[in-house]
Order: sequence, then C-alpha cells, then structure tokens
Amino acid sequence: MHYELTTIQARKVAYEYAKSLSSKYSAKWEENKMAGKEWMYGFRRRNPELSLRQPENTSAARSLAFSKTSVTEFYTNLKTVFERHPLTANRIFNFDESGAPEGSLGAANKIGWINSDIFVSVLKYIQKHTLCTKDNPILLLCDNHESHVSLEAINSAKENGIIYRSFPPHTSHRLQTLDVGVFIPFKSKLKITFNNWHIMNPAKALTIYNIPKLVKIAFFELFRAKNITSGFNKTEIWPLNELTFSNEDFAPTKVYTSGNVEHVSPTQNVAEDLSAPTPLPSVSDICQPSTSGILDFLEVPQESTEQTMNSALITYDDELQRFNLDACEPDALNN
Repeated sequence: MHYELTTIQARKVAYEYAKSLSSKYSAKWEENKMAGKEWMYGFRRRNPELSLRQPENTSAARSLAFSKTSVTEFYTNLKTVFERHPLTANRIFNFDESGAPEGSLGAANKIGWINSDIFVSVLKYIQKHTLCTKDNPILLLCDNHESHVSLEAINSAKENGIIYRSFPPHTSHRLQTLDVGVFIPFKSKLKITFNNWHIMNPAKALTIYNIPKLVKIAFFELFRAKNITSGFNKTEIWPLNELTFSNEDFAPTKVYTSGNVEHVSPTQNVAEDLSAPTPLPSVSDICQPSTSGILDFLEVPQESTEQTMNSALITYDDELQRFNLDACEPDALNN
C-alpha cells in the first residue's frame, strides 16, 4: 500500500504492534500510547534505507507524483494480486468518500474526515455485503489516507479476506476510476455553474438553499453511464493493462528530475523534536509523499544530481509483502 508515515504515526503503530504481541515496553509507551523517541532513532539506525523528507506544496507534489516508476509499481502489484487470487470484475471494489448512493454507510466525526475507527466499520460493512472470506477474497482499491494503516484495520482486512491496495499519493486524478470519469469533471462543471450564478446574481451570497438546484445541473450532465464507463476504460484496472499510460503521460514529471532532494540521515539531527508535527514532504520525480508530513520509507539515494527511489509498499495480503515492525530488535522495545 502506497502510504508513508509521520514519525508520530510510526511510533503509534510500533506501540500498537508491541501491545498486540504482549511484548515488554516502557511505561512511557503506555502513558503516551506510542513508542518513545529513542526507539524511533534506534529503528532508523537499524533501517538506514528509511529517510526523513522535507515538504513541498501539494500542487507541486501532484505534478511530480504521476511518475512512470510509481504507476508501473502500482500496476505490477495489481498484476501480482490477479495472478495469486481468482478475482473477477464483480470482486473488485472502488472505495472513496464521495457521494451517497443507495445503501451507503453513514458515519461522521468532529473533524469531518474519516478516521481509523470509522474505516474499520467500513471494512466490516463491506464484508457483510460482499460475503468475502479468506477463500473468496475481494480487492478493495482506495486512496492512501492515514486511517487505512491502523493495526486494527490491517487485522480486520486480513481476517475477512479483503485485499486492499491504495493508489500512489497524489495520483488519484489519473488512477482513481471514479475521479477520472465522474468526480473531477463534476467538480469542474460545478465551479462553472457557481460562477454563472454569481454573474447572474450580483451582490448576492450563495447559500445552502441554492446548492441543490445548481448541483442538479452538473449532476445530470455528468453522472451518466458513458462517463462512468469511460473512467474504467481510461484506467484499465480491469481488464488489467499495464501499458495504459504512455511516456507522454509522464512527461510533466521529467521537468523536475534534475533537482536535488535534501535527505536526513538516520543519525543526523538526533536532538530534533519528533513530538512536533512533521512538515509537509518534498518530492523527487519518483517519490510521492502524501499531503501530510511523512516519514518516507524509501531507498537511500545515490550520490547523483538525479534522484531515483522506490515508493514504500504496505500490503495486507498474506502472500505479498506485508507491513511489519519485526525489524525491531527485542531490546529496543524497552526504550
């Protein structure tokens, strides 16, 4: 799964994993519900392939994210899933928190975004209606939100036969079937509709009472079978076509390939405050960090002006590479 963790998130996952194994750890871990900073430093020293990245803005990240390497990796992983599991089109599901078709599960929290608890309930809801099991699994495609990497969500997916894969960060505008065919065109049309309303109603404020009538215009124009079908045809996730994108599609990324990327070694800045939020990530032509701060699980860069790195992959399929913290040395859990 294409998802990178902030230092805080990594420490929380380490704590949850250690607790699930009934391992011994410091009382401070239990008090803070996360591993200590010393464990984080030690984990990075034991795993020098990890790098801590610095931020750029989201628009730049999106421009860089759709690279040939990340997209090829995504389709290669899908191919591996299809080779190992007898999946058909009716066992592939696309998950996104947009729209509310009949039968949708409703949930909410104070900040207005999905969280790990809600996502676990979503997985249970999906299992209930798809009747998926380990012997009859489904493939769930979703974005790379942080709520998808909680230990409870990982275990729930594994136990119920849900193989879920995320799109590489900042690539949903090209890989997310519903974004490509419906949501992005719908939002663009909606902006035009709103602008036209303001032109025709000068000095008036757009209120919630105007929204339904205006949304109706864009909805009926774009939520059509041909647009939905077009989204599936363009992404070619099923039937799978690894060559659906040409070199021309990746051309914008190459504009940035000669830039240097600052990397922080595992032993550098040991005194930094990891309790503070990690800033938004910087991006190379192949690494695609999310819009939040990240601890980017990447290949150590070579001494070159052009950086070439591989994105981290976390998957919840027993037969494929799995997210684990087994690299932790037992003694490190006491720090």
